[in-house]
Amino acid sequence: MVGQQISDTALAASRQSESRASTASPAPSQADLPPSQSTKAPAISATDGQQVRDLCDEAAGKLRVGDYDAALKSLDEAEAIVPGDPTVLWLKAKAFEGSDQPGEALAALEAASRYPDLPPQVRANLQKDMNRLSQLVDAAPSARARPAQPSALESGGEQELRENGLQPGSSLGIVDIRLRDVKVGIKGLKVAVKARPGSTINVKDVKLLAFFYEQTEDGEIQLTESKVVPQWLSPPIDWAGNDFELLELQYTTPEASGDTTGRKYFGYVVGIYYNNELQDFRADPGKLAKDFPLPLYLKQGNE
Repeated sequence: MVGQQISDTALAASRQSESRASTASPAPSQADLPPSQSTKAPAISATDGQQVRDLCDEAAGKLRVGDYDAALKSLDEAEAIVPGDPTVLWLKAKAFEGSDQPGEALAALEAASRYPDLPPQVRANLQKDMNRLSQLVDAAPSARARPAQPSALESGGEQELRENGLQPGSSLGIVDIRLRDVKVGIKGLKVAVKARPGSTINVKDVKLLAFFYEQTEDGEIQLTESKVVPQWLSPPIDWAGNDFELLELQYTTPEASGDTTGRKYFGYVVGIYYNNELQDFRADPGKLAKDFPLPLYLKQGNE
């Protein structure tokens, strides 16, 4: 919604500016502009507007694969063209949040909220995110920004799921994830996947990939050779009625599988794909997402 609002505003401002330039001589003075014009982002050309949209799309793709530094670089280029643009600032907040900088994320959202013509619903969503980040900054400034409500997996927290956002342009998102000990030697990773409200999901085009990693005695991180068993806990799986679907992956640790090499469980990377395009992912510890990045696109037929 923010992106569409800014695209429309920028295009309208550009056309209005071009119209004034073609009919007035000399160029209009500041007094000729609407009273609120000085508080808005300056009008930009259609070419610059397209470049900003391309940079934002590029940044959104990098956000999906956890390349936050590269996303920020693209967004810095966009911000140089349209300073104060709330679309750019909102994406920067996502990048800062992903790179464990909730204070910077909060500052970006506060700047975005000062844009004068945001739709009421967008402004309300920005305020919710600012409240959440404020609590994070106050409680633990260095912690990764996550929703401050109880876990949806523990409480069935429908309210939390409504307040969790999906990645820009994604049809599906991982809104919660929990690792637990099912029994000795068996870990269960429970994943809650939600669809964008109003979207229709073709279940056959959904793929969830999970990778469990282990650490050897010499400190090397390797993909597990242990058994991993997936099971959907909320059939039928259709994402109808704005609900979320739950998947549990049970992983057998090296100790329980009879491995005598001294390997130990280290972490996981989970990604959700739709139409072979990465929609969202989670990793714990976070460095696994950088050391073993998920592909943005799956090859046709990849299972």
